[in-house]
Amino acid sequence: MKRILITLLMAVFFVLTGTEIPRIEPVVFALQGGRMTGEARCLGSWEFENGTWRSSGHGWETLSPRLYSGRKEITLEADLKFSAQGKGAVGLQLGNIHSGENGNNGCAVLYYPAEKKLKVGELSRRNGDVIQRVRSEWTMDLGDHCSIRLDFVPQSHYDITVNGKRVARSFFGLAIFHRSGIVSVDMPVSTARFSLSATMSYAPVVAFGDSITHHCRWQNEVAARLWLSIANCGIAGEGTAAGLERFETDVTALHPRVVVIFEGTNNAKPLSALNDIDRMVQLARKKGFRWFSVNFCPGMTAGMSPVSMSP
Repeated sequence: MKRILITLLMAVFFVLTGTEIPRIEPVVFALQGGRMTGEARCLGSWEFENGTWRSSGHGWETLSPRLYSGRKEITLEADLKFSAQGKGAVGLQLGNIHSGENGNNGCAVLYYPAEKKLKVGELSRRNGDVIQRVRSEWTMDLGDHCSIRLDFVPQSHYDITVNGKRVARSFFGLAIFHRSGIVSVDMPVSTARFSLSATMSYAPVVAFGDSITHHCRWQNEVAARLWLSIANCGIAGEGTAAGLERFETDVTALHPRVVVIFEGTNNAKPLSALNDIDRMVQLARKKGFRWFSVNFCPGMTAGMSPVSMSP
C-alpha cells in the first residue's frame, strides 16, 4: 500500500492544467413516450411491444441496461402495472454486488400485493429468497399500479419514493448499474415509463478497476490527504475483459487528467490480463490523458507486477 500511495503522489504531480468540467453528462437508459434510449439487458421473457415492456411473471425476471457504469450518482424510477391479486413481488433494485456472483444483493424496494406490503432490503436469489435481509417494511395498498423511485447519493444513502412520497432513507454501500433495474418475481408486470440514469461531478483523477477500487475505497483516503477529487469507477468482481469493455464509458467519457488502473485480480491468465490493460493504456494515450497502473495478476511474484506510468 505504501508503494501505491507514493506512486499516486507522483501521478498527482502531473495533474496541473486543463479546464475542469463541473458536471459529467448523465448516461441515460429510458423508456418514455413509447421510445427507448439505450439497450435493454433482460433476464427472463421480457418483451417490448407498442411502447411497453412486459414480463411474463414466470420465476425471476429483471430488466436493466447493458451498460456497466462506475458513475455513482444514480436515479432509477418507473411506473409499474401488475396484478393486484398477485402472489409474487414487483419493484426496483440498484445493485452493489460483485459482478461475477449469481446473487442480486443491493438496495431493493419490492411490493407484495397479496400481503399489501412494501419491503426494502437486499435482494437475493439464494435459497429461493426474494429479499434476503429485510431492512424496512410498511403495510399499504397500492392497488394494481405504482410509481417507485430510487435515488443514490454517493458515500451516503438511498432515498426511496413511492407515488411521490419519500418512504425511506437506507444505507447499502456503493451502487452500480450491474443487475440494476425493474424486478419481477412470479408476477406479470408492464411499464411504459422508466429510466435509469447515472452521472457524477468532475474529478481530475479516475480510479478504475475491480473490488480493490470499488469496495476498498482507498481513493477516499488518498483524496482526503491530497485535497483532490478522485472518482471511484470500480466494479467489484470483474475481469480485465469486462473492464476494457466499459473503459470508454467509465473513463474516457469522464475526461480525467489521470487514470489509475488496478486490474487483473480476477483473471486466471496473467498474459491476457496484461494484454487487456495494455489496450486500456493505448486508449488513454489516444485520448491524451496520463495514466499509471498497478497490475494485480495471478501467477506473478507477490501477486503484483511493476508499476507502469506515462511520462
